[in-house]
Amino acid sequence: MEPMLAGRVDAIQTFHALVPFVTEKIWLGKMNQVSQRVDQRDADVRRQCIQISKLQCDFEIWGLVSALKNHPQVEWKESIAKVIAQYAPR
Repeated sequence: MEPMLAGRVDAIQTFHALVPFVTEKIWLGKMNQVSQRVDQRDADVRRQCIQISKLQCDFEIWGLVSALKNHPQVEWKESIAKVIAQYAPR
């Protein structure tokens, strides 16, 4: 599930839909560097990129982590691991 192309709610729903069909881990990661990787000359594409960025802000990612952190099949890609490292209680 990398890159996630939506936000926390979609990722949680997709994760739970996939679990019965996956025997190993399910990796989750943000869509990185949206502004550099996507040609945003088209206004609609630009709006979608802004929406993805909002849906994958640190607050939303922390909600995703909180919802799935204890599931044995979850693995976090580096983009989410960075958020965890930044905000996890020490």
